[in-house]
Amino acid sequence: MTVRASIYRLGLLCAIAAALAVTAVMVNGPSVSAQQATINGGTWNFAAASTGNAVTIKYSGVPAAGLGAADISVAFNAAVLKITACNAGDLDGACNPNAPAGPARAAGFKAPAITTEPVVIASLTFDCIGAAGTSSAVTISVNELVDGTPGNPQAISASIQNGTVTCGEAASPTSTGAPTPTPGVLPPTGGSVDDSF
Repeated sequence: MTVRASIYRLGLLCAIAAALAVTAVMVNGPSVSAQQATINGGTWNFAAASTGNAVTIKYSGVPAAGLGAADISVAFNAAVLKITACNAGDLDGACNPNAPAGPARAAGFKAPAITTEPVVIASLTFDCIGAAGTSSAVTISVNELVDGTPGNPQAISASIQNGTVTCGEAASPTSTGAPTPTPGVLPPTGGSVDDSF
């Protein structure tokens, strides 16, 4: 085999390898992994007996086609929190704070789909009605979550991180130590007083 023929074959093999590599990228897409889709209820601390406290439920890990629609339910402890209002956050939709099934429900869509993150998919307003130091889980259920693929929205699988709302700090226990002396008064000593002089 001549040197010229060897160079020709080596060049042909390199060209084939490059073509296969480009084809693999086009078929499988880039090797960069997408961020995991997550819905997060957050950790919230408000003063005891406070009102008008906003709690936001956020979605992150938006797919390439964007977030097209979300429908979630949010449950909480009614002995600790009273919901007074809610909305669908960054989505166009509605929120029912008194859903017949029990929890609040926020549903909305966006056209074109939202491609930036995080996306607020629900905003809930609570009053703290429990005793100081009580807390409530904010338990999220997904009814529907889809991307913005035109004409054929695809379901999105997301992990859920439930939230927590704490209303104030627990009252500290009262001290049971010795009584505080009164200024100008000597404490009794239990002895007798000699007043014979």
